[in-house]
Amino acid sequence: MSNHLSNDQITRCILGQASPEEEQHCRNCLQCREQVRQFSDSMSTFQGVMKNWSEEESFPQLHETPAPRLGWGWAAAGIAVAVLAGIPVHERQNQHASPEPAAKSDQMLMEEVAAHLSRPLPMSMERVMVLLPELEPDDAPEREEVR
Repeated sequence: MSNHLSNDQITRCILGQASPEEEQHCRNCLQCREQVRQFSDSMSTFQGVMKNWSEEESFPQLHETPAPRLGWGWAAAGIAVAVLAGIPVHERQNQHASPEPAAKSDQMLMEEVAAHLSRPLPMSMERVMVLLPELEPDDAPEREEVR
């Protein structure tokens, strides 16, 4: 069995997640320290190559164009048009909402309720009453008052 760090332990040392014992071993062991140095050198070489490649790569430059600005005058004109257009609509609504039709409809409703309450029989029984013979006032039985 080897006393050197495994690949996972070396990776943890590189990432800064190694235990204190692994860090101490990496500092003291020449072979493990050399593996960490080789990896770091490879990464820095890769980083340098990618940086140079990206700088040489051509891509279109995007220039920020200023957004079109609407003047306050146009906004004020739009608000004025909206207000002026709303005045005739408001006037028309006020003319149609007069209280007279509501009073007439209330009166008609009260008359219908009074007519319904003054009926001697419910509407469903009126159909049956047509089938019964009419009683003369002399033949009608007298009702006794129940107290």
